[in-house]
Amino acid sequence: MGIEVWCLGMTKHINQFVAQSRKESAKARSLCTFAKISNLRLVISTQGEILKRYTSKLTKIPPTVGMTKRTILFIAQSRKESAKARLLCAFAKNFAPLRETNSPLILALLLFSLQSQAQILKKPIPDKLIVLTFDDAVLSHYTNVAPLLKKYKLGGTFFIAEFLKPTFSDKSLYMSWDQIGKLNKMGFEIANHTQKHTHVNKMSKEQFIEELNYIESQARAVKVKKTMVSFAYPGYDTHPSAIITLKEKGYQFARVGGGKAYDPLKNHPYLIPSFSTSGNNSKQIYDAFGQAQDGKIVVLTIHGVPDAAHPWVTTPLNLFEEYLKFLYENHYKVIALRDLNKYINTQNALETIQPDFSKAK
Repeated sequence: MGIEVWCLGMTKHINQFVAQSRKESAKARSLCTFAKISNLRLVISTQGEILKRYTSKLTKIPPTVGMTKRTILFIAQSRKESAKARLLCAFAKNFAPLRETNSPLILALLLFSLQSQAQILKKPIPDKLIVLTFDDAVLSHYTNVAPLLKKYKLGGTFFIAEFLKPTFSDKSLYMSWDQIGKLNKMGFEIANHTQKHTHVNKMSKEQFIEELNYIESQARAVKVKKTMVSFAYPGYDTHPSAIITLKEKGYQFARVGGGKAYDPLKNHPYLIPSFSTSGNNSKQIYDAFGQAQDGKIVVLTIHGVPDAAHPWVTTPLNLFEEYLKFLYENHYKVIALRDLNKYINTQNALETIQPDFSKAK
């Protein structure tokens, strides 16, 4: 009996399935899902060594699922490689020794690490996924930012700290806690930026916990009922001890700088990189939006719009609205940082990904 090869899901996201039986279809769906959420690398083997010399260089296989009459053959991760996969399908289908010996072609997944990586994602990351975050509790977040987010039906996270200089008591510069509570009622995420905007590498564990607890307590006082799960490092400064504390406190995500897109399979959830808007750096920001694809998420750090308290990180109001209009009109999905828990299993990510502090700022 000869081998039949079926090419399944010849699309970027493996969204089509072909099977010869319900049993094979279930296998195909499971394997497609596994590959889809983990950018797999695969190795090819046979019951003999028939195809080894032809496939030894194929370490990455494209978004294609092939299936013999008995076995699912291969999965891949980039459209660029799909031609190779089709050639391999045709090769297996017509290769005489296989037809004669009825030897099924099997792909062995590199399970030693990939299985745990696959479990990092609850579901595939869609293209055009953006997270907007706003730092420092400046007044323009309430007067300008929130109304524009509501206008364009976008989500966002507001990181709260009580600055000493300029003092948080100056309500011409900063929001009141009552206004912060109203942001929560609007559906936005209220998150932790430490009590005094103290850099974590300059605090003891006890002081760090105290500053986290203060913001959590103040938020509860204005009826922010949801437990805080997101943190932003003041000044983008990090420290290994902070990761331990954040985990003990039950935080799920922590944002840094770095100027790159967030890859949930590579970046630790307590070291989520972001792009910072500042002045008129619109080219950098529009380039960043384009990186929200192939499993990567773009996170923006935005300060005041404008920022009277910290003018060196201001974002002009007209430019900010231009960004929001672009995201809205081009059908980006814009969410708060906490909403990443719909896609990411934080616990598995914490256990799987090693923190890399070298590119946090």
